[in-house]
Order: sequence, then structure tokens, then C-alpha cells
Amino acid sequence: FVGGTFEEAGANGALEPRKHLAAFNLSDGSLLDDWRADANHRIEALTIQDATLYAGGRFTELAGENADHFARLDPETGDRKDGWTVSVDERVLTIHHADDVILLGGRFQGGDAVRANHLARFDRETGLRDTEWQAGVDDDIRDLAVANDRVYVLGDYTSAGSGEAVTDYGEHNALAAFDKDEGAVHPDWNDSGSWSSDARAMVIHDGLIYVTGLFDEIGPHSRNGLAAFDALSGNLSAWTGGLWRENFSGDPAHGWGQSLAVADDHLIVGGLFQWAGEGLDESNYSEHENIAAFDFVTGEVDSDWEPGTDSNVTAMVVHDNEVFAGGNFQAAGTGTDTDDFDPASRLAVFSLDDGSRRSDWKAGIEDTGTLPVEAMTTLEDALIVAGHFEEAGSDGDFEPRQHHAAFDLSDSKLLEWNPVDAERANRRANTLAIHDGIIFSGGRYERFETDSEGVYRLRPRFVALDADTGEVAW
Repeated sequence: FVGGTFEEAGANGALEPRKHLAAFNLSDGSLLDDWRADANHRIEALTIQDATLYAGGRFTELAGENADHFARLDPETGDRKDGWTVSVDERVLTIHHADDVILLGGRFQGGDAVRANHLARFDRETGLRDTEWQAGVDDDIRDLAVANDRVYVLGDYTSAGSGEAVTDYGEHNALAAFDKDEGAVHPDWNDSGSWSSDARAMVIHDGLIYVTGLFDEIGPHSRNGLAAFDALSGNLSAWTGGLWRENFSGDPAHGWGQSLAVADDHLIVGGLFQWAGEGLDESNYSEHENIAAFDFVTGEVDSDWEPGTDSNVTAMVVHDNEVFAGGNFQAAGTGTDTDDFDPASRLAVFSLDDGSRRSDWKAGIEDTGTLPVEAMTTLEDALIVAGHFEEAGSDGDFEPRQHHAAFDLSDSKLLEWNPVDAERANRRANTLAIHDGIIFSGGRYERFETDSEGVYRLRPRFVALDADTGEVAW
């Protein structure tokens, strides 16, 4: 099931009318001809649970019936399921199901004749809104999670509470926890103050919520691009791992965390920074060039683990006791002197044990833009890379690869897997996912491959690739 902003969908270039929602066969990619549930505006969230497809977005009509931004469908037929009265007045940005309820978060402020301040809960079976559960915030919600009998809410807001009147809410900035059953801000949850900038990535580990991004202050507390919150109290933890860098003008500035990975008892942080360490005094930080490992408990940086690159790390994946890193860098090595690093064409692999770069792994890409590596994943013995590039190879021997490439994880050789011959995809790939031998790629491209006569076949922004051959699967 695919939702978005489109008016046609199909397979092999044969497009048929489908407004904002379509269903495809997972095995062969064919459009399901008898499945039709058109919307009058875009779909922004989909989830499936217990033989029900839930859709949220900007629409006010779906499958021929009124639907105020949220509805449920039969996934077999596309028909609306009866007995629901769900209604919200603006777009739904995230859907989360827990136990027997559905949680919605987004831009809406009303629903079912009762105000709903960006957050609402509905009975999964009846669709009735639980109007007694009136958790809310004063601005957009970006993400939801359920743990510890709480609903964790991440967004752009500055106040959170329960009830229709936002003016009665208490100050809660960007991150809050609501009682899963009652809907009130959990009585044990404390606000840590306003954030100076937004967060870019988050991971929950062993009772703490770790966040990295652009911020340098949270409330009265300084935090240099990294922070941790107690998952039960919401208090800003004493954990003070931090990042520091010189900005583009050469002036000192907090570091810019862009990617996170979990490896045993360490948090791996990638981004744009030159120093990393524990504490608030950056003068005590040790040099770490754009990648560092922090102890989950103490916040101390592993000073003996010193992989490095000469520019930012935008994607990481951990595999078999190694970290595969991708980004804008052109050199990588071990230590702090980038002049001593060996050439690395936007890809490098480091040992989780000692941080050493595997010198015999020389995969690389030749980029054509500012985001050469945007996504990485592993599949069996291969590393799949997507981004903005036109050539890929190993040890400086590059071959045409349009925005997608696969490398052998053990010896870095470029695999024959080549989903896109030269000139066959016109824009970059942004994201990857894998399911049952199929690699799904999403990006900005509008065309992707040719038929036997060299004619372009449309693959607007989404394509399925055979994981073994790289051929377009459907």
C-alpha cells in the first residue's frame, strides 16, 4: 500500500487513475485492478493492524465517503469499514497502534466535535474517539512511541497537557510523556526547558532517550549537539556527551550530529564535528573527526576509538563488529590528523574494537552533489548504498552506477548488481528498505530503466529491485 501525492499508479509504465492511494502486489509489483480507494488530498500516514488499513493525511474524502483526515479500510477490497466516526480537522502525520487503541499525532486541533490538540486516541474496533483521553500539545507532532506505559511525543511544541484548552497546558518543550491510560502528562514527567534548535535523530536505550541534532541549549543547560533524557522522569540526564566543531567561518560552534547507531554498550554518533567528549567544557574534548563512540552510561567518549573522516558522516550501519560509514568525505583513517588519512571516496569501514580503518576495503563512489550517500543497508554479504552519484567502484576503478550500488562486505568489490545503467535514472535516491528478497528504493527520480528497445519506463520516485540481480522486479 502506497500513499502520497499522486493521481496515477501502475506497473511497467502503464499507469491508471489512482488518487493518493494505491495497492500493489508484493510479489510482482502489479497494480491491484480491483482495489480502489481514491482520496481528494494526499495521504501522509499508513499503518496496518488486525486486518485493517488505517490512513491519515490531508484528505476530507476517501473511498467515496467523507473522511476528515483519518479513516480505516478493508485491505482486501479497499472499501471503507463501517461503524467509524473518526474525524479530525487537519492532517495526520503519524499513526501508532498499541494494545486495543490507535494513536494519532499531527497538525489537527479538532475532531468529533471535541477539540483534539494534535493528539488523539481511538478505539481500534469501533473507531470511537476516547474523548476522556485528552492528551494534547500546542504544535505539530512528528513522532510517537509507546513504552513504560507511556506515550512519548516528539515535536515542535512548547506546551503539553490534557483537556481542550491549550492555555491550561503546562510548559513542555519538544519531548513529553503522557500516561497511556489517563492521557494526562505523566505526573513523574518534568520539562527540561526550551530547545535552541531541532533534533535530528533519537534512540531509546536502557532507560534513556538519546538525541542528537543542531541544538546547543536545552532550557538553562548547555548541550553540545547531544543529550539524554530519563525515560521515566523526563529530566535531562547528567549524561553529557558532546560534539564541537569549527563552523564554515572558522568560528567555534557546537557539533552537528546527523546519524546514530547502537553497538553493544556504545552510542555511535556521526555528523560534522572535530571534537567529542564528556562534559560541557569543550576545551576538554578530544579530537574525533566526524565519528565517535560514547559510553551509554558515563557519556565518556572512547578516546582509544579514533576512526575519522575529513567531512561529515551522514549514514552508518553496523555489521559483524564493524561500522560502515558513508558521507561527504574524501579521506578516512585512524587518528586525528586528517592529512594522514588515506583517500576514501565517500565510504569507509572501521573496526568496532579499535577504530582502525580496514585498509583492504576500498569501495567508493564518485558524487555529483552535496548528498552523495543518503542511505545504507546490508543484505546478506552485500552493502547497498543509495544517494546522489553516477559512478561507483573499488580501489579507484569506477564504473557507471546511477544512484544505487552494491559492494561485497568482505572484499569491497563492486558487485554486478546494477539496477540502473548509465543515464537511466535522472535524479538521486534517498531511502532504502528490504522485504523478502526485494530492495525498495525511494528518491527524487522520475524515470528509472529502459525496455529492450531503449525506451524509458517511468518509475516515479519509487522502484522495487531484485536483491540478487538488481533487475527491476516490478
